[in-house]
Amino acid sequence: PVVAAFVAVHRDERVARDMFERYIRGYSRSALQHYEFHNRGLADIPGYEYYGKLADNIAKHGMDAFVDFLSELQVWGTPEQVFNRLVEYRERTDCGALIGIFSYGGMPYDLARQNLTLFAEKVLPRLRALNVEESGWAAAAQCSRPTGAALSSPNRAATSAAIASHNS
Repeated sequence: PVVAAFVAVHRDERVARDMFERYIRGYSRSALQHYEFHNRGLADIPGYEYYGKLADNIAKHGMDAFVDFLSELQVWGTPEQVFNRLVEYRERTDCGALIGIFSYGGMPYDLARQNLTLFAEKVLPRLRALNVEESGWAAAAQCSRPTGAALSSPNRAATSAAIASHNS
């Protein structure tokens, strides 16, 4: 399996929390509206029955609860907290790769670059250093570093860095 997660990392937990509230929750709300997860009519379309059940759940618990659910699946915090959450995800899913999304929800370009850079400097080396035999990782992590061009557009929906196994 491959885990994809929106990542908000900052040295100051309060700033990371603000990134979570503003950008991760903002993106989650926009995804709810864009994909019309609350539209019960989707249940009538072959292959979309799951979305109908999702709409029933949203009707029962409310849109804010669904936004909370989507948002809380993402990864945010200090470098230590982000590392620990990613290790937890690895242990839960036995994933062979991670796709981290570092620019989303209208995040300003400079903040997105800081987000990606801090992850690359403080979290990624620790992920790479994990003992793959003890941790269950299929192989040591590698990073496909985005170039400046990959981060050049502030309107880009998402910029991702893949941490893939050697066996992929």
